Amino acid sequence: MGIFHFKNNVNLMGLRDKLIKSKSDFFKQDYTVLMKKKKQMEIVLGFKDFSELEIGFFEDAYDYFVVNPSEYDGATASQDLYDLPGIEFPPVSHDFDYVAKNCMSSLKYTRISDKILFYNMKKMGASKYEICRRKTLLWLKSYVALYHLHGHDKMSKDDMSYMDLKKKIILK
Repeated sequence: MGIFHFKNNVNLMGLRDKLIKSKSDFFKQDYTVLMKKKKQMEIVLGFKDFSELEIGFFEDAYDYFVVNPSEYDGATASQDLYDLPGIEFPPVSHDFDYVAKNCMSSLKYTRISDKILFYNMKKMGASKYEICRRKTLLWLKSYVALYHLHGHDKMSKDDMSYMDLKKKIILK
């Protein structure tokens, strides 16, 4: 039976749906509102001592989801950690890695994206408990293959280069 049987027939009291189907409507707001909130994001990240290069990665992610709002699912069950009303910044960058850069197709790049998420969460002031909780959820989602089994395409060389640069700048 293995993991394929598990994925298709066991829901663990709704856990699989919660991990895979979390959704956020944040990026479905008016464009001018989103641009004001982007500026607020840049200010908050600057106050948290993110470098201009690090902020640039958040901007890439934010801009992607402005254009593709239905692809942003938001943080899994972490609404208490909003950096601005309705949004937590580290998961925006993380979702971008998974969705736009297709990191889920590579265990190596999934791990890099996850490490960057935890670094960003710590820098934003998330508690050790919240970071550990998120690690557990991502482990279930990524490494137990509840999400890998959805048929992702391979990463492009450009996406791999982007992630390697992001790792070099953020994780030093």
